[in-house]
Amino acid sequence: MLERMVYFLYRHISRWGMRLAEVAVVCFVMGCCLLEGESGEPQTEMLADDMANFVDLVISAVEEEGLIKEKGIFVTDEQEKTEQGAVERESDEQSDEEQCGAEEEPTFEFKRYDLEDMDGNGETEYIEINNTAYYLGPSYLSFYFNGEVIYEYEDHLNIIDIEDAEYFDLDRDGKEEIFFSFLPAVNSEPLTEYAVLKQTDDGWKALEIIHGEDMFDNAFPISCRRGKEEDTVVIACEGIDKQIVLTTSHGYGGDEESGGKSLKDYREGEQCGNISAWGVVEIHSGTYEGRNCLIAMHWLNRWSEEWYCTDEVYVYFDYNEAGLVNVLDMKCKPWDSHTIVGMEGSF
Repeated sequence: MLERMVYFLYRHISRWGMRLAEVAVVCFVMGCCLLEGESGEPQTEMLADDMANFVDLVISAVEEEGLIKEKGIFVTDEQEKTEQGAVERESDEQSDEEQCGAEEEPTFEFKRYDLEDMDGNGETEYIEINNTAYYLGPSYLSFYFNGEVIYEYEDHLNIIDIEDAEYFDLDRDGKEEIFFSFLPAVNSEPLTEYAVLKQTDDGWKALEIIHGEDMFDNAFPISCRRGKEEDTVVIACEGIDKQIVLTTSHGYGGDEESGGKSLKDYREGEQCGNISAWGVVEIHSGTYEGRNCLIAMHWLNRWSEEWYCTDEVYVYFDYNEAGLVNVLDMKCKPWDSHTIVGMEGSF
């Protein structure tokens, strides 16, 4: 009989059933005590033995490992807490994975910039930009000419605006090229990126853009060195023999970047200034000796005894038949002047 009762408990007992089993044991003990008063010691010993066997069987069933709730078999409090913790951890891990997955799929902000009808056929040209929702980009630019994409560009940062967009001859072959410029979301110093597109028998192609490792370093190769005289500065640009010589009454130095030097402490030909990051500050169309060109303005940083001064250096350029940059001229506007100088100038 005891074995049948234990089997029943083994199959159906739960955590609460376990508590009932404990109550049953207590009742069993009390019953033994009552029987002892009525029947004497032999009956007591028999019931006590049965009670002991009953308790051993229940405990054995309780402690048996591998019991599963779904089969109607109980688990201990400790096992239940362990299982609950595992379920919660698994749920948290799945939630984290879902969040990570969501972050790996950025959303995009779409912008369209309508331009003029460049070739006069009645169809407006336009630029589409898809920026990621994150300030650091990337972004994707597509230029549409007569309804077709002729140029695509991926920028590492968001593109926040389109500056210029023009259609004119830049290589003197009698056919127009497309020039347009745009602004990436850089910090600290400004930067303007640009492209020049030419239509060929094989379709549209991008002409050369002067830059370093990437378009975030698109300055022309401009240098600033001490001149022959200790109070002169020579500004030059690769690709053109012209030099701009500035004479200054201010000494250089006192700035950490200059190493505390004044201009007279620099040797002839030693660098005493640099183009500021990121490169081209502004770029616009213009003319040079009656022909179309582009004018790229840079900031040139020099070290003064009184403060950190910044000149403006303008590079005039167009393109040759091979689609390469052709530097035409260079001019400078000193930091304390409203006059643009050519070969020579003074502060």
